[in-house]
Amino acid sequence: MSLNLKTDKAFVDGKWISASSGKTYEVLNPATGQVLGSVPDMDQDDVRDAIKAAHTAFKSWKNTLPKVCLILFHVIACCVQFILSSYHLNLMRKQYLTVGKPLAEAEGEILYGSGFLEWFGEECRRTYGDVVPSPVQSKRTLVIKQPIGVAGMITPWNFPNAMVTRKAGAAIAAGCTVVLRPAEDTPFSALALCKLAEEAGLPPGVLNVVTSDRGNAGVVFKINIKVIKVINMDIFRQWSQLKGPLLLSQSADTVKKVSLELGGNAPFIVFDSADLQKAVNGLLACKFRNAGQTCVCANRVLVQEGIYAKFVHALALAIENTLKTGNGLEPGVNQGPLINSRAVEKVKSKVIFLNILVHIWTCTCPYTSQKYWSISGHVLALIPLHIRTCTCPYTSQIYWSISGHVLALILLKNT
Repeated sequence: MSLNLKTDKAFVDGKWISASSGKTYEVLNPATGQVLGSVPDMDQDDVRDAIKAAHTAFKSWKNTLPKVCLILFHVIACCVQFILSSYHLNLMRKQYLTVGKPLAEAEGEILYGSGFLEWFGEECRRTYGDVVPSPVQSKRTLVIKQPIGVAGMITPWNFPNAMVTRKAGAAIAAGCTVVLRPAEDTPFSALALCKLAEEAGLPPGVLNVVTSDRGNAGVVFKINIKVIKVINMDIFRQWSQLKGPLLLSQSADTVKKVSLELGGNAPFIVFDSADLQKAVNGLLACKFRNAGQTCVCANRVLVQEGIYAKFVHALALAIENTLKTGNGLEPGVNQGPLINSRAVEKVKSKVIFLNILVHIWTCTCPYTSQKYWSISGHVLALIPLHIRTCTCPYTSQIYWSISGHVLALILLKNT
């Protein structure tokens, strides 16, 4: 089995291809700004070709026996685990420099992602139907579950392995075929999975990965009549609630099934009766996972007045003693960089917004690294919002997915 998982090509109809235009774009290491490689910048015509290949492959793949699908999925999962155990640093360096994750988090995600393959492989032979009571005594009503067709998917950058296996794995196991557009910042993980699927014997056209810069190719999924299901998980950042209805309306003309990620809303509440250390540890775990860049990270912390001062002090000490920012490949680093310069500016704008409208103070932690380009300007701050209730009409931004090292601490007064 080939262990060279890095490629500068897209994967369509079982072939490694360039964009028809010949265009490419560079993929950067967010911790250093180093160019890691380039991938095809595919346009809408390229995506249509991939959809056509998936539509053709569906005609035979939908009839694949569950036992065959199960074997394929287990082989791919075993390939992932074999490479992870035997070539740990090689895989981590090649596939996760694009995210900047610490190695421990990167390894955990790959194992997490391979677990989806094992699960869906087993589930593909449990596509049971139903027997529904009939109003006619001499008849039975049967419900048969069948694959629906081509699924067009856009996956996010923060979990570039696990989100691909979770979404594409489920569709393929169900008998559907997939055209996947990974996030432009992290295309190599999806392409590496294509190489493993190819080695395992997945038929051409079942899994297709098209790479493109932001906003170039994904719109085809929503308007192409051959795409039956659209999954978009790359909109969970700011304004995703506004983009969601737009994407849904774009898919309406062809009556597609649509699944959208519309952002997280995750309050963390600390009452006076809470165990102080457990509350602090719990907040560190749920806020700073993946450098705060997940849709389920806490976006605001509501702390009752009686424990507020102690909690802020304990939290500040825990952050200073526990978190170390930097390049994810360096020993001891557990907080990687924000994914790109746009992410840095978004986080900074939230802090500026809160400072102007609520007149709060910001305590920027002194250990914020200035060494790496996307960490310089990195906002790692405690932001206490001194308000009397849980509702403040001027701070709507704290209800959005912050996606960075910002904590909004809200003092709950006892009234």
